Amino acid sequence: MRIRIPTLVSLLCLGLVFSLPGCGGDEDDAEGNGGAGADGENAAGNGGESQSGGETAGTGGGTTNGGGEAGGFSGGPSASAVPVGTNVAEGFNVDIMHYSDQGSGFFPMAVIRALKDSETNELFLENLERFGLVPGEVTEKNPEGFPVGIVTNTIKYGDHEVEMFGFTCAACHTSDISYKGKTIRIEGGSGLFYVDALGDAVANSLNATFKSPKELFGFLKRLEQQIIDKKSDEPSLLAKFKSFDHIKNDGEFGKGLAAHILGRVKKAKDAFVGGVEHVVLDAEAVKKVATDLLARAHSDESPLEAIEDELEHGHLSDDLHDLESALADIKYRARFLAVRNWLSKRGNRLAAGYGRADDFGTARVELFGHVDPFPGGNVKNMVPVNAPVSTPQLWNVDEYAWLHWNANTNSVIQRSIGESIGVGATFELDPAVTSVPIVHQMHIEQQILKVLPPQWPGKLFGEPDEKKVARGKELFAERCQECHTPAGRDEKDLLVFNLATLEEVGTDPADATNFDRPVYQADDSTAGFAQSISKLLTTLQLAQKKTMTAEEQALMDELEKQRWPVKWRDTMAVTGGPVYPAKPLEGTWATGPFLHNGSVPTLYHLLLPSDQRPKKFFVGSHEFDPQKVGFHYENDTTHNKYLKAFELDTSIPGNRNTGHEFGTDLSDEDRMALIEYLKVHKDDLSSIDNKVAAN
Repeated sequence: MRIRIPTLVSLLCLGLVFSLPGCGGDEDDAEGNGGAGADGENAAGNGGESQSGGETAGTGGGTTNGGGEAGGFSGGPSASAVPVGTNVAEGFNVDIMHYSDQGSGFFPMAVIRALKDSETNELFLENLERFGLVPGEVTEKNPEGFPVGIVTNTIKYGDHEVEMFGFTCAACHTSDISYKGKTIRIEGGSGLFYVDALGDAVANSLNATFKSPKELFGFLKRLEQQIIDKKSDEPSLLAKFKSFDHIKNDGEFGKGLAAHILGRVKKAKDAFVGGVEHVVLDAEAVKKVATDLLARAHSDESPLEAIEDELEHGHLSDDLHDLESALADIKYRARFLAVRNWLSKRGNRLAAGYGRADDFGTARVELFGHVDPFPGGNVKNMVPVNAPVSTPQLWNVDEYAWLHWNANTNSVIQRSIGESIGVGATFELDPAVTSVPIVHQMHIEQQILKVLPPQWPGKLFGEPDEKKVARGKELFAERCQECHTPAGRDEKDLLVFNLATLEEVGTDPADATNFDRPVYQADDSTAGFAQSISKLLTTLQLAQKKTMTAEEQALMDELEKQRWPVKWRDTMAVTGGPVYPAKPLEGTWATGPFLHNGSVPTLYHLLLPSDQRPKKFFVGSHEFDPQKVGFHYENDTTHNKYLKAFELDTSIPGNRNTGHEFGTDLSDEDRMALIEYLKVHKDDLSSIDNKVAAN
């Protein structure tokens, strides 16, 4: 039998050393503004309905090594619980879209599998839908039945390879909409995933585990179960004991072993807290510790005498060396987690809630900021991350000249590389290498090309009133069409949107103004944020392209043929002010909450003057209101007992619900008529063929 001390036991200290946002910190509005896990018959042309509707909670995937304390949980979604999105063209591959590895390494998977959630008191991987994720099916790429967008992958840190828990773009861009017990799925939509809450829950749970000897021992036992020799039918080392006290009280070997494991973890923690390099024991030092423990085992009559033969054959030394290797792994994630500790401090991050994130704000801090004790970056780039935006829909995105809410890039590939880096993908510039498998990104882009605007599911929500639709169509032509119809096509045949200045549209300015802030270099000189991120992502893209096959290179050229050379821009600086695009509105009924920062719950409220819109409302419910058109905005999370509704306070900068005062003077009858039309509005993009200059 091979005795295995948990090779990732050292990662226990991450919850103490580098708390993720919300973990023991003072994130802005973390208490008053809610937060999840922080202290928490097919309709024509639309999503396929699930009879189980909102009763889809708890269908997360399971490990394959048994349930309970030994090795994690088991199970997966029932087929009836998972709706099938139908707003896609023929040939759409849902497995590629949902579960293609994008190289993100959010956290070591062994830790996630072994961890109990301190809020739910269940294994962490149970019911991941509590973070706004939607259930997935067991497939070739998703053998454990994880929710949509959750994957495992292997990332290399130095000489070590670590299985990581990660995300794909589908985690944010897949949404389920429920009504009267039935659920439809929207592919490429505006999902409600709350990624920060998941990170908070990991860190909070690690902290709780460390504070409780009982929880710590159970965690270690589950962790060990994952990495023992699968062919062995002998019990693992920790399985021989009930607790740390049991180990300590059963012989000198047990006392020494427990002290060594906990001591090495504490050493690593103290080193990082103190801002110094953790000293990893070399092979000779490890051998000395093993020899000392073996001497103790021979000198007493503990239960460990039964395994002395195995200990004498050098296995103990190997196990202790694994522990040191695991401690060394910390440094490859240390800076990533240190940044998140900074983000948890009061004033450094505005809580985003479900379906929102400030990706560019986080990227500025992670890529260009300085956090002790790590070299590089400039502390002046450590600026508040306070401009969360709603997840944008993906249909027709292949025709858009500029992407994102502030029209800052034309690249579909670099957009995705940046997204992966934001959730843990690694990279180096000398030599240029990244854990992002860009070929996988390109395969996902091929699926995005097949995502269609969802059509109103009349059989579920009720057929629109034809008389109101006719009146609404007239109002749309009068009030909406001029802005929301693209101005034309540029020289590469891509759609050019009408851009509005901050003064013209009046919506929250944070996303636009924050992006245009300069980046400070090491010598305090400055460069544009767009220029800085473009240099990084272009270097990584071209370096990996050289390693691709001729067929893969051709696919990249095909996807980027209208978008090369890649452009990033500090939009307002380039345009002289215009920044927020007026996008086409087909399928907009399925994309709430509304405005670029998700600060208005329904279309009905969007057509009210801003001072009559809800000042506070709850986000998190998948239950739909087909009259006002949007999700329920009361404190309603009955579809998932562990999901905590997030209260969005629009009085906070970054959350402002002001602006877009277009159509707000309509009578209530006309307002409802316009809403009725927006349920069925179609964009005739193919008829737009006039040439205009790129804005």
